[in-house]
Amino acid sequence: MTYSLESSWAKRDRAIAHIHDLRAEVVLPENPHAHHIPIVCQYEADSHSIVCRVGKMSHWPLIVGDAIHNLRGALDHAWWQCASKKLGREPDECQARSIQFPIRTPGKNWDTASHVSRVGRNVVSIVAPHQPPKAWNWSGFHSLGTLNRLSNIDKHRTLPLLVRRIGSASTGDSRGKYVDCAPVPEPDRERDALRPRMERGPMEVLTVPAILGPGPEEGRPMFRSYVVVTGPNPRIEFKPDFTGEILLEGRWNVIDSLDRMGATVTQVLGDVEPHL
Repeated sequence: MTYSLESSWAKRDRAIAHIHDLRAEVVLPENPHAHHIPIVCQYEADSHSIVCRVGKMSHWPLIVGDAIHNLRGALDHAWWQCASKKLGREPDECQARSIQFPIRTPGKNWDTASHVSRVGRNVVSIVAPHQPPKAWNWSGFHSLGTLNRLSNIDKHRTLPLLVRRIGSASTGDSRGKYVDCAPVPEPDRERDALRPRMERGPMEVLTVPAILGPGPEEGRPMFRSYVVVTGPNPRIEFKPDFTGEILLEGRWNVIDSLDRMGATVTQVLGDVEPHL
């Protein structure tokens, strides 16, 4: 009987594809640590203002969850193959309940004897150095420890992502296209009278940070800028440059974290494979 990590590598590859898709959507080419935040802008004639709202990004936590699920699954598939080799057959239904790639819980000892009984001493000695240290806790990042925590969260609820360090935007004429209307030039008394005293100058962020969940934040007003135009059917097409940073657990850059977890899983699989 032959044993292979083919399914583990397939899951790893699927996770990497999810990470690649997310990177293509959010990472700015000129700055890998800055993320593009989709913003939809609309001119409201009654209030003489451009209102900018959060665009569609509720699928980002789902992509992150899929990547994490596949990375965790890749490790579990590998552990199953190791257990099957030690037994000389696939584990039965009773044994299968305990076949899961072990990741040390904070404050707990590494149970070498128990793991050796399932997959053998060689495999256990290979995976032990990749484990979180006993003193590690959930507030710190560890590739396997954080992967395990986020995987458990994703089983029961959507992973929350946090947007922070959101940049400013400007409503200068060079950034907006005026359709069936024209801006009232500055300084104009009518425009000056219509603009609230505290809203003069460039567009200002009103509500940050934003929590990305399964959808409720989409459409929430983020900021507005006051502008007076003349014309029968005024419409302004405005696309601001709006950047931020998407964080896992409110702490870690989402792309960097996924890359680190993916690299560790790849290394573990590569270390284990020669022993099958």
